[in-house]
Amino acid sequence: GGAGERPRILLPGATQVSRGHLSWQGSLFLLWLGGVAIVGVVLICRARGACKRLDNVPAANNLMNDILLYCRKRMGVHGTVRLKVGAAGTRPAVCGLLRPVIVVPRNLAPTLGSRHLRDVLFHQLAHIKRHDLWVNLAQNILQVLYFYNPLILIVNGVIRRLREEAANETVLATIGDPDHRYAQRLTEVETITLRDPPPSLYLIGVA
Repeated sequence: GGAGERPRILLPGATQVSRGHLSWQGSLFLLWLGGVAIVGVVLICRARGACKRLDNVPAANNLMNDILLYCRKRMGVHGTVRLKVGAAGTRPAVCGLLRPVIVVPRNLAPTLGSRHLRDVLFHQLAHIKRHDLWVNLAQNILQVLYFYNPLILIVNGVIRRLREEAANETVLATIGDPDHRYAQRLTEVETITLRDPPPSLYLIGVA
């Protein structure tokens, strides 16, 4: 080099990296970061769309809200919980982290009766009591971070199944099952829910 250039000293075992070139680790990190950004934006847009559709769902009538109030007291769930009535055949769900909203199909009570409605509300309130909505948020974050791993979809599916079982156990432990028909009534509700929830629902709630 020139007379004023200082000699470069390499430590034993060190390798010289050319300036302006990323290592393979850096390139891999940028690819992961780009994937996280793309998947994150897509999921956020889908979640916002689900929230807008939820805003258009009509509120329940006074009688149904009275039943919800009764169920909240039995389950020991404090704070505001709103009840909305969706289209016939839709699967019951609970959405919202800070202001939970329970959505039930409009044909639930007229077809099966108020007792089935109460059991559905007990089940959804159990999700709120167990903070399952926050667990669902953590699942969605992990799905974004590990978008490249298909096993995350399988794990999330298993967690959802276990979450439903745990919610049922919470209901039974809290209010009991005097006539031993709680599970049967939930099964009967399944027979009138003809529509599976859209995938975007799992971004803002649990069904």
